[in-house]
Amino acid sequence: MKIAAGKMWTGKGFLDDAVIEIRDGTVVSIGKGKEGDIRCDIAVPGFIDQHVHGGFGVSVMHANADEMLSWLGSLLEKGVTAILAGVYTAPFDVMRKAMSAAREVMDRQARGEGGALLAGIHLEGPFISRDALGAMDAASVAEPSVENYEKLTEGFEDIIRLVTIAPEVEGARDLIRYLDGKGIPCLAGHTAATDAQGREAFAAGIRGITHFFNASTPIRHRAPGILAQALVEDDIYCECICDFVHVHETCVKLIYRCKGSGRMIVVSDAVETTGLPDGIYEIGGEKSVVKNGESRTLSGSLNGGGMTPIGEVKNLVRAGIPVWDALRMASETPARFLGIRGGEIKEGDQAQIVCLTEDLRPVLTIRGTAAAKGE
Repeated sequence: MKIAAGKMWTGKGFLDDAVIEIRDGTVVSIGKGKEGDIRCDIAVPGFIDQHVHGGFGVSVMHANADEMLSWLGSLLEKGVTAILAGVYTAPFDVMRKAMSAAREVMDRQARGEGGALLAGIHLEGPFISRDALGAMDAASVAEPSVENYEKLTEGFEDIIRLVTIAPEVEGARDLIRYLDGKGIPCLAGHTAATDAQGREAFAAGIRGITHFFNASTPIRHRAPGILAQALVEDDIYCECICDFVHVHETCVKLIYRCKGSGRMIVVSDAVETTGLPDGIYEIGGEKSVVKNGESRTLSGSLNGGGMTPIGEVKNLVRAGIPVWDALRMASETPARFLGIRGGEIKEGDQAQIVCLTEDLRPVLTIRGTAAAKGE
């Protein structure tokens, strides 16, 4: 297969009139030209969503492997080539059941099944603060300890790729150091940490912030908290839900101005109801209301993101952020942060490519030998 793109992102700039040849799922050559089996306006690395819980009627917490694979197929159509399955705070047996289904999906994809790659698990809890629950269940919060972590993840240790933790809770720093020693990055999230506690957390091994501004102590000018500390620490990454509902456009720009495209990561935080028509739905025994693309609890609290990464990229571009910076924050930056394959198009690598129109509409997404047409 040859893709002829009006522009292709090289990692340093756009190459005009690029032809990308793919054979057996691998990029074998990149050259100049205008002729190919497929033509598109822009070819860019596939999107990587490190914080997603479901979508299109499927929940990571409750789906079986077949349902998850169907959902991953839908994500590939939207330009997503890799995800971490977001297993959120719940009773240990529920979290372990979700991890078991994810394991089966990963095994089946290793044998050739398609869709966006499930690259591992993002544990969003249960080691969080009861003072910053967001939509999490207080009864399922667990005390952070190596013992509890090992009990939760026994048999799944090798697929844990990211952990969200409240670093100020007693015992958390020991767990952070333990995970850092195993090469598992930790994010501070669902946290009420102060700026001083933030500095201590970053020194202990916290590498970023989960869905910045959400379920964390707000920034105040006399009590800045961990969020302000993260903005001024050069090496700290910041996730951001860029649906402009969870975070106001101006505050999204603030994160971008402080961190740049190299440390800001676009995440969807999508849930089962993301992508569904307006209505009332039940998720894990809890009812949710979808209206105008927003998913909320019956009490009115947001319980998940309202769009996939391509919608967020479009938001960022409309807000005045350069198109490549917007695309980079959804691909190259999370790949580098997680240390996983992806985020670039180069010879010898597995193809993870999104073909876009000039107005950023996915027309074809390729991950290895799997391919999906867009909208």
